[in-house]
Amino acid sequence: MANISFNDGRSVLTAPETRLWISPLSPTTLRADLPPALEIAPVSAVSPDSSLSGMSLALSDGTLSAKVSPLHDLQLTRLDLGTGAVALNGRDLAQALSGRAELAALAHDRPKRPVRPMISIWLWPRLIPKACPRFRSCACPRG
Repeated sequence: MANISFNDGRSVLTAPETRLWISPLSPTTLRADLPPALEIAPVSAVSPDSSLSGMSLALSDGTLSAKVSPLHDLQLTRLDLGTGAVALNGRDLAQALSGRAELAALAHDRPKRPVRPMISIWLWPRLIPKACPRFRSCACPRG
């Protein structure tokens, strides 16, 4: 178990009691079983004198996996996210959420100078129509 915090300069994501593990059969993939509750707070809300409040994100069966490339300085090449039900500040948001981000492969003869990485991102939510009426017709299957 680990208490993980991620700060991108604008907000802080806190994941208490996250279980991290690596399978011996796939040593280049780090896996995390996400806790049922995550906290998201603006950076200014982290200081004790701030009046800003954060958000609570509830997940069921949340998993995250990150694949690294040992031949490229352990560069992150793929990130996968999967969850069951998702709620934001106590309101049901989605029945499930799946997502993937991949670093595009670069040719072996690419310039050695630093280049901006090319990242492809996919996100597949199964939204709850009542929580998201605007997206009902395009994102939620009928039936």
